[in-house]
Amino acid sequence: LKSKARSDSGFGGKSKISVGVVGQPNVGKSSLINSLLRHKAVNTGDRPGITKHLQSLHLDKDITLFDSPGVVVESAAGGFTSEAHLALRNCVPLDKICDLHAPIELILQRCEKSVLMDLYSIPDFSCSAHLLRSVAQKRGKLLRGGEPDVDAAARAILKDWNSGVLKYYTLPPVPDESRILETSVVTEFAKEFNINDM
Repeated sequence: LKSKARSDSGFGGKSKISVGVVGQPNVGKSSLINSLLRHKAVNTGDRPGITKHLQSLHLDKDITLFDSPGVVVESAAGGFTSEAHLALRNCVPLDKICDLHAPIELILQRCEKSVLMDLYSIPDFSCSAHLLRSVAQKRGKLLRGGEPDVDAAARAILKDWNSGVLKYYTLPPVPDESRILETSVVTEFAKEFNINDM
């Protein structure tokens, strides 16, 4: 950026650059700006929604950085990603999630049962409701009458997911061999491109 700002603007002076940092909530936009400025200029945190409005900061006299609140974009299918998917990406604060059981269903699709059983020291379970009851009982999250507080258990599991306590990984996709048209070993460089030959 600094080399670009030092270049001639075409009007006889140096060019001024404005850089906007845009992305989903809680992906590190403010942390990137703090890193570039080499001091804590904007607030950061592990919760979405810390940055409430657009902020402009000067990296130097020629470069201005803009820190923006998180943006949730439409999915390719034409609608916004479901609230459950956004919860797993930590784009929505846990207290704003209407249905806490939907993200738990997605976690069960992604994680092995054994990982959850080992982490929470619970017996085998058959569904998300059984998982939530077991976690609530194990952690002592009970309502009046000794009934397990499944919403508190769901919040605890989501917090563990978003903070990285609940380990999850996915294997890369297997390449489709039918899509490879031709392979060959290159023994020499191709002829250089010359615009005058066109």
